[in-house]
Parts: sequence; structure tokens; C-alpha cells
Amino acid sequence: MNGVRTIEDLRLRCVVDEITGCWLWRGAFTQGVGAVWLPELGKTRTIRSAAMFLSGKPIKKGHRIYLKCIHSDCCNPAHCNPMTPAAFGKAQAASDRLKGNPTRLATCIRLGRKNSRLTPELAQEIRESSETGLAIAARLGVSRSVVSKIRTNKAWNVAAMPGASVFTWFATERKAA
Repeated sequence: MNGVRTIEDLRLRCVVDEITGCWLWRGAFTQGVGAVWLPELGKTRTIRSAAMFLSGKPIKKGHRIYLKCIHSDCCNPAHCNPMTPAAFGKAQAASDRLKGNPTRLATCIRLGRKNSRLTPELAQEIRESSETGLAIAARLGVSRSVVSKIRTNKAWNVAAMPGASVFTWFATERKAA
């Protein structure tokens, strides 16, 4: 075949999961994402954007295509949801869909990230350390953004911890100043 011309062509290159209704892509992948040649556009597109294009659903500028299902290789247009990254983040936070997700946990383990093993003592050590954020993150097995958030009191704020008092907050603020 020379590319995918219709939504039916796309579905035929997938394995349909009868339970979830997902069209699981079994074609080519480019950089870990399913990709397909669309002769009508003369371009290679991701399977999700191809599904949206072939089904006639427009994608607004600034929107990305997110899935309503949990299969990353799904290209069922009914499961594709175009929205802004900010709207997607709010929807994810509201749904707790990724909380405890085995795929996400396995990824964190593969990357060597620890699963919230920081203690108030480690947070205090991060704040007082003269090491770079990258060095601390590597040593503790957490991300650089976690280290940054701790140092700017956006995470592990001592005043917000259980059992913290006004005196704990005052001592923390005096050290920071």
C-alpha cells in the first residue's frame, strides 16, 4: 500500500481491542510514536493526527491530541481528544488517571527515580546544600525540578508539614534570609 488514504485503511493496520474499542497501531513507529504516510498531504503524520485528519475532525492551532484511553498506540478517532496542554494537565489532575499507573511507575523505576522517598530532613539538606541541583538530583535519584521546587519552597514547605508550628516557619524563614 502507498500510505493511508481513508480512516478504514488506518483501522485495517490496527488490532482492534474488543473490550476498550482501541485501535492498537501495528505499523511503523518513528521516535517511539506511531507514524503513517498520508499521500493526500504528502507528509508523514503521527497516527493520532492522521486519525483526526482522516475522520474530518479539525485540530485548532495550539491544540495537541491527547488520548481518552490508556493505550499510547491507540489511534481510534473517538479516543483522540484535541486540547491545549494546560487543559490536558487540569483534566489529568482532576481525574487522577496516572496516579498509581503501572506504566508510569515502571518508567520512573527504569529511569532510576525514587518514589517520594524524600523526608523533611532530606528537604532541609537540599535547601542548605551548596551542590548544584543536577548533582543533588543525581545523588538522591529525584528530578531536577523536585530539587528546584524544594529550594524555592514550592514543595516540601516546612510550614505546610503536619506538626509544623509558627516557630518552625519562623526558623525556616530566618535561615532563608
